[in-house]
Amino acid sequence: HDELSDLCGAGLKACKLYVHTMDTKPEVRAGCYGHYKEAMRSIALGTTADDHGSTLFVSPYAWRWHGDQRRDIQRLIREQATWHREIPIAGLSCVNSSMIWNWPVRKLRLEFWKLAYNEYPTGHETSPFMPLSQFWAVGDTTSSTRVYRTSALLRLVLRLSRQEREYFAALPGGVDDADRAALDVAEVFVELDLLAKQEGLRAYTLLQGASLEEDYRAYAVLSPHLAKTFHIEHACFLPSGPPQTRCLLTSSRAAAQFTQDHGVVVNWCTRRALRDMFRTVGQWWLSLSPRGHIIVPVSASVLNIYRSGESELFPWDADIDANFIANHPIVVGSFLEEHRETLKKLGYTFIFRGDRAVILDLDDSARMDIWLSGPQDVEAFAIRARLCGVRINMFRDQLEGSVWYYRPGEKIYGNTKGKLLHCDWKEHNACLPDCVREGRGIGKDGCEFPDRFVHLDV
Repeated sequence: HDELSDLCGAGLKACKLYVHTMDTKPEVRAGCYGHYKEAMRSIALGTTADDHGSTLFVSPYAWRWHGDQRRDIQRLIREQATWHREIPIAGLSCVNSSMIWNWPVRKLRLEFWKLAYNEYPTGHETSPFMPLSQFWAVGDTTSSTRVYRTSALLRLVLRLSRQEREYFAALPGGVDDADRAALDVAEVFVELDLLAKQEGLRAYTLLQGASLEEDYRAYAVLSPHLAKTFHIEHACFLPSGPPQTRCLLTSSRAAAQFTQDHGVVVNWCTRRALRDMFRTVGQWWLSLSPRGHIIVPVSASVLNIYRSGESELFPWDADIDANFIANHPIVVGSFLEEHRETLKKLGYTFIFRGDRAVILDLDDSARMDIWLSGPQDVEAFAIRARLCGVRINMFRDQLEGSVWYYRPGEKIYGNTKGKLLHCDWKEHNACLPDCVREGRGIGKDGCEFPDRFVHLDV
């Protein structure tokens, strides 16, 4: 506390210190999150958009404080203040408690319900300002010990408040206290990273000096609060760490409605559940009679052969329709009842709906419509392909008819409704391509995603 007080008073104008001490590490993990958030709100209340001041965050993961650390932070504050117009966020290289040097600059990607902290191909970007290019590295992230231009921090605090209201309200179900609780103080730095990315603010890392701190990303958790504030269902904070998942839309019906309402990609969890269902149930069906059973996709599911490759589903569809065809007689009701326990062991069950069976997982988070029939001449379905990694069969007239009926080249919503893809929630991370182009027809972007990151395993 004394060191920070001295640092705060070392020639800084109107300096105010916010310090919070916890007794144990478990308390630090969650309790310090509230301290940082309250301090940010307090600072924001006394800040204007033209404020030229700076705000220093000292990392809760700092493991030692000595003369070199103090001098490096003082230099960081001075340099950021000198270049405060050009540098909204400033940090340092890191050295962890095992004395391993860590490079904190990462490229953030928050798109299509997924978050990834990626390495830059050559470590960082170069500053567009010539005087800064020699001593600063530029990227989306820096150390958790960092300096903000206070007016920039105000923008982030205001955006977070608005986003918590709007993004929570867009999801089905109510909001309870658990939804607003962070699971680790690292979340505050992840939030600030994401908000800065959304606001177009770049993080500068000074190439001189180092912060003695652990990597905050190693402690980051995809909590309900973080997931709902930014609509994230799949997160990779570390390249070598396991991905984390938090599902926000719990049924394919809710997912389809969300896509229809907002013009966004179907959420990651629903697409994964659909893919896994088709893969598991499809392989089970084919294994019962490898030469006598086939799967024939129908309706808009046929369009996956044009759009999704061999292992995925196209990203704005929350449904699968298929014929499970046999070369021997099938009595649908008795056949499925005979295999009910087998399907349950695989994680699925079924309900009858008229002439079809609806296959659903045990949590009812995803459904697909299946028509079982036989006997049929399976050899007539001579064209083969793969869908979600499973062998499928088709015939020529089926493909011809699908092109006329579903117009796959146009990329539309809702089968035959003729609604071209477009995004109604422009700030959302999962926006569909704008195939309407404000009524002027398809533009040079070709009504396409920039790469395959939109798919599940990319």
